[in-house]
Amino acid sequence: MIKSLSTRYKREFLGVSLFVSIIASLITFFLPINEMDNILYDSFLRQSHLRPASKDIVIITIDDKSLQELGTWPWRRVLHAQLLRHLEKAKSVGFDISFLGPSHYPEDDQEFARAIKQHGRVVLASFNNENHSPSYPHDPLTKEANKLGYINVPLESDSLVRQIERYIPDEYENQYHFSLAMLLAAGQDIELQNNSDTALKAYIPFSGPPNHYQTISYSDVLNFKVPEDMFDNKYVLVGAWATGLGDKFSTPTGRSSINMSGVEILANALQAEIEGKWIHKVSPTITLIFSLVWVLIYCVVVLILSPRMVFFASILLATSALVTHFLILQYLNLWVRLDPAIIGATLVYPLWTWRSQEILLKQMQKEIENLNAEKSIITMEQSYQPITTTLSGYNTFDEHINRLRSALARVRNLRQFITDSLDGMPYATAVFDADNQLLYSTAITEKYLAELGVSYKNPLNLKEFILLITANENITNSVIQRIIETSTMVSDNSDTVIESKEDIEFKDRANNDILIRIANTYTSLGQYSGFILTLIDISRIREQERQREQTLHFLSHDMRAPQSAIQALIKMQQNPQTALSLEDFLRQVNLLSRNTLNLVDNFLYLARAKNTSYQLLPINLLDLLQNVVDNFWSIAKARQITLAIESAPDSCYIMADGTLLSRAFNNLIDNAIKYGKDGMHIALAITEENNYWHISIKDQGIGIAQEDFERIFQVFGRAPQMETKRISGLGLGLAFVHTVIVGHQGSVTLESTQGVGTTFHIYLPILHDEESVLL
Repeated sequence: MIKSLSTRYKREFLGVSLFVSIIASLITFFLPINEMDNILYDSFLRQSHLRPASKDIVIITIDDKSLQELGTWPWRRVLHAQLLRHLEKAKSVGFDISFLGPSHYPEDDQEFARAIKQHGRVVLASFNNENHSPSYPHDPLTKEANKLGYINVPLESDSLVRQIERYIPDEYENQYHFSLAMLLAAGQDIELQNNSDTALKAYIPFSGPPNHYQTISYSDVLNFKVPEDMFDNKYVLVGAWATGLGDKFSTPTGRSSINMSGVEILANALQAEIEGKWIHKVSPTITLIFSLVWVLIYCVVVLILSPRMVFFASILLATSALVTHFLILQYLNLWVRLDPAIIGATLVYPLWTWRSQEILLKQMQKEIENLNAEKSIITMEQSYQPITTTLSGYNTFDEHINRLRSALARVRNLRQFITDSLDGMPYATAVFDADNQLLYSTAITEKYLAELGVSYKNPLNLKEFILLITANENITNSVIQRIIETSTMVSDNSDTVIESKEDIEFKDRANNDILIRIANTYTSLGQYSGFILTLIDISRIREQERQREQTLHFLSHDMRAPQSAIQALIKMQQNPQTALSLEDFLRQVNLLSRNTLNLVDNFLYLARAKNTSYQLLPINLLDLLQNVVDNFWSIAKARQITLAIESAPDSCYIMADGTLLSRAFNNLIDNAIKYGKDGMHIALAITEENNYWHISIKDQGIGIAQEDFERIFQVFGRAPQMETKRISGLGLGLAFVHTVIVGHQGSVTLESTQGVGTTFHIYLPILHDEESVLL
């Protein structure tokens, strides 16, 4: 079903893409240039080709001033002969003036013809007539002109001048446009391609608005009002400029109220010839390729992006198209039509929205019907109920919304049911997909990770999740390997494997014993979709097992050792040859029995410290420490050890179980004396630090290696140095100290240097309530 939906989706997409491509093709080949394309071209032209007018081009204008000084038009042709004598050093001179037929003064025609011949670089204007032969100047003038150039400027449908025909191939001789004739008359060598349509017709790259070129009044030239070298090596155009005289045309660079005179249009065309910057329109095939590229890109955008993103992508794509075509016009002097792409792209969104919505609505209706046909597992699920606005034979908007709400309500209820079931589990639980990516974790899981001092953000994979817990790469890899092996034991039948029976155990970063259990998950089609990971903290179980083993070891070995030694002494005493003196015998028996009692006392005290609630009362810590110190006075004096509380406040109260706390300090001082040197000093001090009483006990004993710091606070844990000195002990004393201090909401740390001594730091909460102290 999913495959068929995907196939139909692709088929509809291809259909829409093909349809808009055909539309773009038809517009390109069969629809003439429309107003939209002209507007875009004019706008781009104004921005891309505006440039300074060529300094090599000068226009001599027949303006109002000249008419006023030289008389009304037409003038006698002898004046033009006089003008040419002022332009002897010009590259070429072009008269944008009609000289059809003889003048009323034949001698003027002869004079003008001699001036044209003498100059040798004069271009006269001709005019091509539709269905008739061209109109040429008077024969004597034509014979003496260097070149004839037609001045036709075709108007487009919107009455603007945009292009010209540079030359017209003729069976006998080419006809040149006036601008091209000017270059040929100046002796420029120009290679013409008679078989190239793009070479014949070209768009004028107007350099600016009307009145952009340098102009000089006709009368000023005749009256010597301009420098003699003004026209040296210049292209000179002579044409009408006065009000009501000559033709004026609208151009892409012109303003709405100002048109450009014909002679200035010729100047723009002449500058294009000089610079070789004609704009050419690309062929329909190239236009179609560009149009299809933009249209198909937009099709893909509409396909893969959301409606909101399509809006921004449309702006970006339209901007890209406009900029691309603008740059092509500016740097390559090529114009690529945009209207086929614009019209085609405009059709894409509504067409694809229609077709995709049709597919989605039909598929949604089918899925909802399948969902309603399934058996419900919870009574909270809502079913679809027809509404009164449904019209017979039509799917109304309200009906679709009602169906969707009903289906979503059912899915939400089911999801909430699953979420509540997972959150109701007493252990940390996480759900992973088939790619080992974390999908969901319960609140207990997040709390557990917070207790470990870590946090996470999705997305998170299985390795990252386990690494958060273990903080050890090797352990993580081992655990993941076993998880993957267990979770992927999946049969094609979803009933075959429901839950993994293999337990995976490891230690987390807080040294807790964690047991992992895995339950595989499946889709409604029976396909493996992932697994549910349950993390069970079995630290208490493992701790109880260790304590049980330690107790058994204590009873079977350490408690038996002194009793066995007593039995051995008795056997020795019964043999006269090995018998000790009565005094030595009694001393040994007393020592062994006392060791047994000390072992029992330490074990019982440790058990009490771990398993019973403390009887907390306000106690002056200074008095408690002083009593402990006094108990060791005689032992310390016998070894010449000084033992003193060097600094302490007079009043330092805490809430404590006096018996347990006294024994804890007793163990610390006993160890300091036991592992210390004769004649050393043991210093005690009490200071206040951040709402805690800081008790330090510093000795000058054998010291403890740093790697043994954690070990000595464990039950039956002893440092190797203690074993080397062969001093009796089971490692219960410091374990008891640690248990009692932690039970009083405090902490114990140490600093030690081997061969120098050890300092224990104990922190206990300060009791600030004066009234409770008094009570």
